[in-house]
Amino acid sequence: MAFTTRALGLISLGTMTGIAITAWSLIGPEATALVTGASVAGLVGGVTALRLRHRNHVLTLQSTMAALTAGKAAGPSTLQHLGHLKVMGPQIEHLTEALQSAREAATTDRLTRVANRPTLLAQLFQEVERAARYGRPLTIAFMDLDHFKVVNDTYGHSVGDSVLRAVAEVFRTNTRDSDFIGRYGGEEFVLILPETSVDEATNVVEKLRHLILKLRVPSGSGDDLAVSISIGVAGGHGSLLRVDEMLRDADAAMYSAKSLGRNQTYVFAEVDDESARIPRSPISKEARTRAAEVGDLGRQAAEAALSAIVAPMPHYRGKPSSLIAAIAVRMAKHLDLPIQEIERIRVASLLHDIGKLGVPAQILEKPGPCPQTNGSRWCNIRASAR
Repeated sequence: MAFTTRALGLISLGTMTGIAITAWSLIGPEATALVTGASVAGLVGGVTALRLRHRNHVLTLQSTMAALTAGKAAGPSTLQHLGHLKVMGPQIEHLTEALQSAREAATTDRLTRVANRPTLLAQLFQEVERAARYGRPLTIAFMDLDHFKVVNDTYGHSVGDSVLRAVAEVFRTNTRDSDFIGRYGGEEFVLILPETSVDEATNVVEKLRHLILKLRVPSGSGDDLAVSISIGVAGGHGSLLRVDEMLRDADAAMYSAKSLGRNQTYVFAEVDDESARIPRSPISKEARTRAAEVGDLGRQAAEAALSAIVAPMPHYRGKPSSLIAAIAVRMAKHLDLPIQEIERIRVASLLHDIGKLGVPAQILEKPGPCPQTNGSRWCNIRASAR
C-alpha cells in the first residue's frame, strides 16, 4: 500500500511539473499558478482516495476478525468487500471453521448435542442476573432418567448412550426458543425457563414427561425400551433468586419424585414457618445412589417376606402364581408401559390376594353350592375350587 501511494505520488509530481512548464511557456505566470494549484489539488485528492480505499479494506478485515473472535461466521458477502485483501479469503474461511469447531467442543456435550455443564451454569447465572435486574420470574427443572443404571447393566452402555441421545432430542425439539436445555451430568438434565412462573413451568415439563413416556429406543435384542423421567421444579422472582439455591431445591424436588415412585413431577415448596428454610445437608450423587439401592433392597425384602407368608396357603386362597405374573408382565410390555409400571404389575400379580390373610378361616372355609350340581347340594369351597 505504501509503495503504491509513493509511486502514484512520483508519477503525479512528474506530470504536474510538465504541465507547469508547458503552461508557463504558453499562457504566462498567472495562468501557470492556477494550473499548478489545480494539479496539486488533484494529486492530494487522488492520494487521499487511495488511502481511504485501503483503509476501508483494513477496517473490513478488522471487523471480520472481531466477528470471528465473537464466534460469528464470516460470510461470503463480508469476504468480497476485502478488495485486494480477498486473497486471504480461504485462510479466513478455514479459521472460521476451526473457531466454530473449537467453540462447539467447548460449549456442547458431545454425546447429547445439548449444552454441557459449564455452559449451562453460565447461562443460568446470566438468567438469574437478568431476572434480578428487571424483577422477572425464572424457573428451572431438574430432570433425571429412571432406572438408567438398569439399562446400562442389562443392555450395555451403547444402548444407554442411545437412550440419552433420544431423550435429549425430545428436550431440544419440544422446548421454546427462549428456553435453555443442558446436560448437568450422567443421566441428569436441567431446563432453564426464563420469564416463566413455577406453575407455567410445571405444565411445560409435564408435557415433556409424557413425550418421554411415548419414546421407544431399540435395545438391540429385539425389544424397544420404554423410558421415563423424574422431574423436580424450583423457581422464584427477581432479586430473591440464587443459582445454588435453585439447583439445590430443584434437585431435592426431583429426588422426592424418585423416592415416591418415579415418573412424576414434584415442585419444591418451602415450609411456611416465618419463611424459614428447613436446614439440610447437601446430598452427594454417591449417597443418593446408595439410598436408591437401599430402597430397592427394602422393597425386594418386603416382597419376599409377603410371598413367604402367602406361599403356604392353599391355592384357592390366593397362592402367589409366577404364571399369572409372567402373563401380566407380557401384557404390560405389549402395551409399552414404562419399566416401573411393569414392575408394579408384576408384584401386584404375585400378591393380588394378600388381603385374604386378614379374612378369618371360617369364612374362607364356609361351604357353598357346588357349581356342577346347579345348587341342589352344598359342598365345601375347597372341593369346588378343585
